[in-house]
Amino acid sequence: DLAYYSQNFDCNIYCVKEFFNEKLRLKLAVNNLFNTSREKWSKNTNNIILNKWNDANRCTFAFTASYQINPSKNKYKGEKSSNELNRL
Repeated sequence: DLAYYSQNFDCNIYCVKEFFNEKLRLKLAVNNLFNTSREKWSKNTNNIILNKWNDANRCTFAFTASYQINPSKNKYKGEKSSNELNRL
């Protein structure tokens, strides 16, 4: 088997801001910021040659907004596990 791989560089960033006591969440993300995401490799096995060249050639933006309605609160009313350990 003989394989060749070329280097790949990818830069993704995002920013999150929350409002209204963390109920509203806004997220802006940028993928492949510098437009450098490329995958290139070649493999030779038993005289079968496989080549792959994937040029992601695009920078993408994503905006996400989420709102949490009636968040559940911790309603655990059980006892501590130390009571069980003492019982043993």
